[in-house]
Amino acid sequence: MNTYKTIDIARIIGIHVNTVRLYEKCGLIPKPERLGNGYWVFTDLHIEQFRLARAALQVEVLQNGLRKRAVDIIKVSALGNYEKAIGLMVGGVAPDTKTASVAASLLYFPMLIFSGATLPYEVMPSALQKIADVLPLTQGIKLLKATSLGLPLESVWFPIVIMAVVTVVCGGIAIRFFKWE
Repeated sequence: MNTYKTIDIARIIGIHVNTVRLYEKCGLIPKPERLGNGYWVFTDLHIEQFRLARAALQVEVLQNGLRKRAVDIIKVSALGNYEKAIGLMVGGVAPDTKTASVAASLLYFPMLIFSGATLPYEVMPSALQKIADVLPLTQGIKLLKATSLGLPLESVWFPIVIMAVVTVVCGGIAIRFFKWE
């Protein structure tokens, strides 16, 4: 995973260095690590989060609180609450609450069953494991296992990337399709 300094992020995204700090202060990006010298260290996840935040903040349609809703979705994803980001996506796409409830159930229960929380991941057939590998809850369970077993950070980069991608995609879909009734 690549790492970047504040100035690198500012150049890549096309914003001022102070704006990088402002995004972090406002909770629009995950809190970056600090080195011993006090410098922030950003990753590819931060770049994607910045891009998502920039896209949402550049939305010109301001009626009915659309920008506030977009910012709320970005803050949820910056906190790492990936399941809530999926819920916001479902709420943004579904035309009514009944449809949203059905869609959420269709997403949630298979994710719960095949994540390794109820049925151990290791005993699943390899084809089912490949399907389960794209589920964010599976990656969350893998992170919990790695943490409890004291595995090094290098062994959990893939779950983090999967969860970040799901967050960015779901957040983008939610921002694109959300409509106030």
